[in-house]
Amino acid sequence: MLTALAALILAGLVVAFIAYPLARGTETEEVFAPQVDVLTANIPVEDLLFEHEANLKTLRDLDFDFQMGKLSETDYRELRARYAAQGVAVLQQLDEVAVDGVQTEAEIEDEIEQEISRLRSVQPAVQPVQAALVSNGHVTETTSPSLDGLDEEIEREVQRLRQPQTDPVVAAPAPARMAPPVKTREPVPARPVSRAPKCPECGRGVQMADKFCSNCGTVLTAQCPSCGVVASPEDRFCARCGTAIPGR
Repeated sequence: MLTALAALILAGLVVAFIAYPLARGTETEEVFAPQVDVLTANIPVEDLLFEHEANLKTLRDLDFDFQMGKLSETDYRELRARYAAQGVAVLQQLDEVAVDGVQTEAEIEDEIEQEISRLRSVQPAVQPVQAALVSNGHVTETTSPSLDGLDEEIEREVQRLRQPQTDPVVAAPAPARMAPPVKTREPVPARPVSRAPKCPECGRGVQMADKFCSNCGTVLTAQCPSCGVVASPEDRFCARCGTAIPGR
């Protein structure tokens, strides 16, 4: 008996758990009336573009949060409808600004036409007047400038007004090129010519430390008789006092 009662209660809970989302889904099918923020007139284009980018970012964040399960379906649909309607209002404002820009160009054309009419109305409605000039006793007749010159001047002014105002580009002077420095070669000092010692008798080469010639046996070391300085094998005079070395 208790087992049957527990099974009946469990079956009721399962049915309620399954039927609840279905009943809740029918309730969420209501039509939401999105609340759109009223945009005031004369809003700069930069602010409208910033508002448009912000709405797109908010819609992407809402889609991501709904996919991650952070938002319920009711909240998601309500917020998305609200920001989507607000984005449509911003786009309408941008379209109106674009239309105003076209009207502004038309107004500029009207101003040009008014300037043309004003310049043409300045022309004098008289015929050329002849004036007499006296020079060196002779009388000459001159005619005032014709109206054709004024028409040409007006046409030139019209062309100037129609052309876009651009500043002439002045080319910057090219920087002066410096001549490369001239490399000078420093003189190479002359290497001292080493004089190999030789025997004063036979001329055979000897070493500085040799005391006798290996060829003829001549004594290579000698002392100056005046100052006693040891002379080299090739020296015939003392390097200190200039005294002649005996035997050389």
